[in-house]
Amino acid sequence: MDKQTANGEKMTQRSKLSATRMALTIVTVMACGAFTAPASAQNLRQYLASDGEMTIFAAAVEKSGLFSLIGKGKSKTIFVPSNAALKNEGMAFLLEDVLLAAENRSRLVHLLSSHVIPNARLEPSAIDGQIEHKTLSGQPLTIVRHGSSLRVNPTSIVTRRIALEDGVILVVDRLLWPDWRSWPQDQTLAAK
Repeated sequence: MDKQTANGEKMTQRSKLSATRMALTIVTVMACGAFTAPASAQNLRQYLASDGEMTIFAAAVEKSGLFSLIGKGKSKTIFVPSNAALKNEGMAFLLEDVLLAAENRSRLVHLLSSHVIPNARLEPSAIDGQIEHKTLSGQPLTIVRHGSSLRVNPTSIVTRRIALEDGVILVVDRLLWPDWRSWPQDQTLAAK
């Protein structure tokens, strides 16, 4: 065997070993439920404005006026679908166009409020089994631990946790839809 072939085989073996180590690291992190980002000194509004992965949801929250409702207090959990999740689900247009129309504002506020649990900083590592909380819209939200993953209502999966000075963001893989019977007809949540 010539020297170039031997070096090539060593490189291939190293690449396979590196890939195996990386895969084992990912599996270990997932099995431990360690989908936690480092704590940030930013508040919710600052973080959403600066994070490039959640701009669609952040813009909808800003345009709905919901920051004035959720910006109070230091203890809240907000479930935020990433841009990729919204696009994969085919729902980006809903938050970017349809619900931003003036006649749909109350529906937008209701949908987004269903992603906020006020007065609770949920810690994924502390959830064992099933828990339920009321959202800002008044709807119940069920969070269930399935092995190392967390499911919300029960089809959305929590992919990451971000600790902020005024709450916690749990990044989810889809919008959380409230019960259709609870959707407002022509009044806004803020007027209630």
